[in-house]
Amino acid sequence: MSKVTVVQETNMGLYIWKDKEGRTVVNENGDVMNIASEQFDEGKIELLRQAAVKFGIEGGYAQFRPGARQINDEQLQEQLERRDQGLVPDPYDVGESKDVMEQIKNGTYRQ
Repeated sequence: MSKVTVVQETNMGLYIWKDKEGRTVVNENGDVMNIASEQFDEGKIELLRQAAVKFGIEGGYAQFRPGARQINDEQLQEQLERRDQGLVPDPYDVGESKDVMEQIKNGTYRQ
C-alpha cells in the first residue's frame, strides 16, 4: 500500500463551523458559516464560535480549509464558466499560482 502525504500550500484560508455531529453549518440559502483566517488564529475561531451560539448552535468545532476563500455569487458564476472552458476555476488558486510561477522560472510556461 502506498503512503499519501498531503501538502498544504498556504496557511491562509477559511474556518468553517461544524456542529456536534460533524455536519457543516449552513443557512437557509446553503451558505456555509465561515470566517477568513490564518490557520491557528484562535481569535477568529472564537468569533466563529460566538456567531454559531448567536444562531442557536451550541457545541461544534471549527475546521480549517487551507487556500479556500470567500466569494460572492458573481464570482461563483465566473468560476463555473472558467471551469466549463477547461480553465482553472479560481484565478487566485494558490497551487495553480505556484505552479505557474515555477514554470515561468523554468522557462516552461505556456499560456
